[in-house]
Amino acid sequence: MPPVRFRRAFPLAQGLGSLGRRVLAAAWILLLATMGLAALHTLFGVGGETLHAAIRDLASSVAYVLVAVIVWMRVGSVSSGRGPWAVLATGITLYGAGNLLWVTWLQTLPEPPIPSLSDALWLALYPLAYAAVVRLALTGVQRVSAGVWLDGLIAGLGICAVGATLVFRPVLDAASGPAQAVATNLAYPIVDLILVALVLGLTAVRGWRFD
Repeated sequence: MPPVRFRRAFPLAQGLGSLGRRVLAAAWILLLATMGLAALHTLFGVGGETLHAAIRDLASSVAYVLVAVIVWMRVGSVSSGRGPWAVLATGITLYGAGNLLWVTWLQTLPEPPIPSLSDALWLALYPLAYAAVVRLALTGVQRVSAGVWLDGLIAGLGICAVGATLVFRPVLDAASGPAQAVATNLAYPIVDLILVALVLGLTAVRGWRFD
């Protein structure tokens, strides 16, 4: 990919060498192709039942690995401020490892355990993501007034309330089995809502600026 076109497509990856730029571009192309195939299958039934297992297992695992590669390359492209990116990349890597473990082993068991090692790896993403998102969002932010913090808090709590209304009850109604299994199933919508609320709240604190 020519340097000028690369700079336009990936303005935050200028610290990468020629090989790194090629790897990053290839990872993005594969990721978009994988997501596009999954979307076509989910929305329009492309491939039918023949591709269902491959899309559910293989495509999702490929996507997680590619995202981890892209974020780790971000770690390598900056000379300072690598900490939060490395924390985020570690969380995504653990999440991808959990998916690979589930696909290649745990789901093939007669009675897959819940919670399992995959659950531990999946859920490990969230505290790491929380820490990374907070650090990245507040980098370069000057003194914030109490009113702005209040706006962020309201935005975060608002999305939590909406999400809890739409998501939490259906998951709770569908949950069954031992208490630890129910708790594990409930953990996912809870940590997802917290992450969405955190991102929205911090975006409000940043004045709704995306960069």
